[in-house]
Amino acid sequence: MRKHKRVLTLEIGGNSALAFLKEVQHDALGDTVLHVDFLRVDETKQIKVKVALRFVGHPKGLGNNGEFVHPMNDVEVECLPIAIPESIRVKVDHLDVGMQITAKELTIPQGVKLLSSPDSIVCTVHLKGLEPEPVAAAAEARPAEPERITKPVPTEEGETPRRRNPKRRRRSRRRLRLLRASLDCFASIFGGPAGSHPGSGSDPSRLGISKSWECARHDDPSLGGGSRQPR
Repeated sequence: MRKHKRVLTLEIGGNSALAFLKEVQHDALGDTVLHVDFLRVDETKQIKVKVALRFVGHPKGLGNNGEFVHPMNDVEVECLPIAIPESIRVKVDHLDVGMQITAKELTIPQGVKLLSSPDSIVCTVHLKGLEPEPVAAAAEARPAEPERITKPVPTEEGETPRRRNPKRRRRSRRRLRLLRASLDCFASIFGGPAGSHPGSGSDPSRLGISKSWECARHDDPSLGGGSRQPR
């Protein structure tokens, strides 16, 4: 079963049918066949199958501290069931360091059409310790992620402003409202003629601070309902 025909004629219930041997499963040792999958085919219609690659020869680049790498073990082809090749031979004895063989350089039998990407790297020889180039087919299969580009808003000096904290901005606004309310209260208390404001005769400094706090607390509810006393 290691070397077999890909298309067989099966007889089931007194009827014969053309079937394609799709897959053969073996045990862990590889000696016993566990399962066989067949696919019924029409001898007049082409089918898509994967054909194994068989590397032949000893690359000469191995003598120059090179390493032989074959990212692909098979290629996808399309042909009639009776024209499916058992394998495709790939001669690699001429490969030196830095050389490679792509799918379009393979010798494909007559009547067989190559479906794999022509620029896919079948095998290569590179220096030991260097990573091989990625397979072109794998790169094409992965969709490119969109790049997010954000345009910063420059200031008048040409510098990009820092992102402000929303909580800090709210606190700054509350403090500004408190300062404005305090100034308005001081102006209303001490801006008029002497004795015209309520509570005349008391300490003007304590009266101004108390009045400014009451105005600010009334203007900004976030400062509390009256339990907090001014220092």
